[in-house]
Amino acid sequence: ILLRSLREGHDSSERREAAEWLTRSESLEIVYWKEYAPASGWFSRPSPGADAVADALILALKDPSPEVRGPAAVSLSTYPEAAKRAVPALIALLSDQEIYDVMWSNHTGGYRTVNGDAVLALSRLHEAADESLAALLKKLRLDPEFANVERLAFAIADLAPHSKHPAKYLNELLESQHPELAIIPLARAGKESHAAIPKLQALAENVQAEWIRDDARCAIAVVDPDGQPEAIKFIRGKLEGEVDPGTCRFLAAVGQPALFAVPVLRKQLLLQGSRDHLNHDVMSVLAAIGLDAVSAAPQIIDSLDSQYSFYLDDCEAALRRFGPGVVPMLVDALRNPGKSPLTRISCLRVLESLGPKASDAVPVIIKQLDSEYPRVREAASKALGMIGSRPDESLPALDRLLLDRRSLVRAAAANSCGRFGLHAKPVVPQLINALSDDYLDVRTSAAFALGQLGALAAEATPQLTELSRSQNVLLRECASGALQKIRQPGTSDVPR
Repeated sequence: ILLRSLREGHDSSERREAAEWLTRSESLEIVYWKEYAPASGWFSRPSPGADAVADALILALKDPSPEVRGPAAVSLSTYPEAAKRAVPALIALLSDQEIYDVMWSNHTGGYRTVNGDAVLALSRLHEAADESLAALLKKLRLDPEFANVERLAFAIADLAPHSKHPAKYLNELLESQHPELAIIPLARAGKESHAAIPKLQALAENVQAEWIRDDARCAIAVVDPDGQPEAIKFIRGKLEGEVDPGTCRFLAAVGQPALFAVPVLRKQLLLQGSRDHLNHDVMSVLAAIGLDAVSAAPQIIDSLDSQYSFYLDDCEAALRRFGPGVVPMLVDALRNPGKSPLTRISCLRVLESLGPKASDAVPVIIKQLDSEYPRVREAASKALGMIGSRPDESLPALDRLLLDRRSLVRAAAANSCGRFGLHAKPVVPQLINALSDDYLDVRTSAAFALGQLGALAAEATPQLTELSRSQNVLLRECASGALQKIRQPGTSDVPR
């Protein structure tokens, strides 16, 4: 219906609507300034109809109405498998300056043009980066008055890292009227950008805007950390004492090439109290560096107790980025009796996110099930389920927690039992008892777990059948789903 509307709709608004609805929204969080595209959940990859949709959108780029051509270009950017066919058609739209939408707020106004949407689409089709970059740079050189020149420069900066020779394109961007947009991508390219150092030095010395000068100095240090002692000294000065958030944001955007800054960042994590907001900036850099910054994990763990609650997610995100190498440090923290419940919960959540890679932590996680704090017991239960290993140790402990005095712990334990597949057969009687628990979340978690066991949970059929008639829609759906899995042969989870 949508394809027919796009091809044959008599009204341009109908064709535009069809083009917007054909967006494959999984690849973009924001399309057309809406929180989610209308087609949320459609055309998940791989999709048998994707080629037909992409071809229809390419054809729509020649629609008589600009309000169809623009949205069709943006929607087309969500079909990367069609990049080789789409990019030439999108490049042809770079000369299409028609305005088709005007937007106003209380303070500012703006408008959308077809070529602006074409630039946006090209920047997202990384599979044909070199072809797109050549066209975008040509447009930047020959048409300096291009209405969307900033978007053009941003697109070049976004695409360059996906090309075969990123430094080549970024050097050209350095010579444009927006050289500042090339600084961070050049730094991300690391030593490949060595030839750009003279131009970066010129920016660091001659540009009036202080933030551009600072970014250029930081980039020089990142591109050549061994040969630029003055630039390294500059960054250390920005990180010591009162940390400069702007420098942290730059290094976070650069990522792994900023590894040289880790020793200074580790010292900053030891600061407490009113400096928590600075620690937050530091952790964003360590998270961006990733695996190579694992040496800072002990400092992050030690700083957990001093963080405001809304910064804990940033701490955990950094620890997750360090990968399995952080497991021994998390285990040491859990063994330390002086660690607070909040720190223990954060450590357990990180171990949960690592899944089977954290199997060495199972014994110490099981000990957390005896904590006097229910949230710690809940987090430990969830971690055991997601790790899913050592069932001979984990399942007896979880079985015991199905009788915990707190419902949130019983629910977490039931849910985790279902993740052990064939090994969870011994806990089926206790899960059946949990189906009659006083709390809804425990009953639904038990139904989910029994469904995960498939035919192994056949003895739960009478209780689940009764719950499938419940007036509560959540409980009814959980029970019905479990019955369906139990009745289908071969549906029990394979143990990890």
